Amino acid sequence: MKVDNQVNIHDSVGVKLFLTIYFVMILVFGITTESMINPIGQDSPFPKLLSIGLHFPYYCTLVLFLIAFFQKRTIRNWLTTVLLFLIVGFGYLFVNWQPTIFLFMCLAWSSQTVPFKSLVRVDFWSRLLVVASLFAMNLMQILPVSPVEVRDGVSRLTLGFRHPNGLGMYLMMLMIECFYLYSYKKFRPVFLLLIGGISIYFLTDSRGAFLALLSFAILAFFGNILVNPHLRSLLMNLCLVIPALSFIGSLFTSVFLSPNSRLFQTLNDWMSGRPELLRIVYDSYAQKSFFGHDIPELANDYYTWSIGTKSLFVDNQYMYALMIFGWFGSVAEILYAFYCSLRAKLFHDERLLFWLTAMALFGLAEHKLLIVDMAIPFLSLGRLDPIEKILTLSARIRHKTSAQIR
Repeated sequence: MKVDNQVNIHDSVGVKLFLTIYFVMILVFGITTESMINPIGQDSPFPKLLSIGLHFPYYCTLVLFLIAFFQKRTIRNWLTTVLLFLIVGFGYLFVNWQPTIFLFMCLAWSSQTVPFKSLVRVDFWSRLLVVASLFAMNLMQILPVSPVEVRDGVSRLTLGFRHPNGLGMYLMMLMIECFYLYSYKKFRPVFLLLIGGISIYFLTDSRGAFLALLSFAILAFFGNILVNPHLRSLLMNLCLVIPALSFIGSLFTSVFLSPNSRLFQTLNDWMSGRPELLRIVYDSYAQKSFFGHDIPELANDYYTWSIGTKSLFVDNQYMYALMIFGWFGSVAEILYAFYCSLRAKLFHDERLLFWLTAMALFGLAEHKLLIVDMAIPFLSLGRLDPIEKILTLSARIRHKTSAQIR
């Protein structure tokens, strides 16, 4: 299989402009939509500011799309792009009005114009600024103070975020990005990842963030210790199939597994009733169509049932995609995740492969994979620099410098 980066980056000014706009986009979107500007279950105290935050990614993505449009591309890339945009545009701008998936596609396509590592670095600092800003605003009570949520007698802190899971997601991404950018083959960073995951779990009780960090730390650990090429290849191939297995497992648990079985009850207890709620939403609201359809009840934070007031949500990326984006959207999502993982494997970027795998498992507990501020590992179509290549080059430079000194 012939592998290429599909794009040569010649215009450094265009790349810097792209990264600057992306930085501002994540910063504005994170502060406005993940804070008490956008509270759960009640009207926003700053409706105009919230509206700007929700629409800001669309304006930024349009600019990023225009920047990417004038970059050099192959004829095959253009043909594939036009075909995909026609299908997605028809399905999600005309049949099923779901602009989120079109926004994600524009971001992914535009990401071909920038080196992925530079994009991760910009995302890291922007995300860190979001966390620091929300914490400071909450401490100084600039915004309404974030509530301390209690679940099963356990306090879940938010520290300026609108929900504990939002804080958990941001801290999770910061830790993975820090490891991806600044850590090399050492065991101490892997241990810190594990400690960080446990800390986030006790702080926010975010099981999705804990699952993602735990799986990433385990994969990074085995990536460090496995020297046998066959075992390493087995590990990488396992990572490739995790998205598909997660989709099949979610569908089996939520649709086909008997709700009276012990396995279902165990999974339902561990995942805070998610499988049971997924089954109800799927049976009662999903139309199982090709391009999916909007479910108005899921657009609200809370929905009143005849049996009382319950939270109605679908915290599972695969079932959410199946119901909202249809069979086409859910299958396309799995294929795209496989493509990103395969590309990471072929370019020997094992950390990106582990990151994508962790996010696939994260999707079992959340439906945030296509959201602007959580999509970064899937915006990896730009230049990938293998870690091994960087280490080899650094070693050669150090050796050459030492020889010159001697």
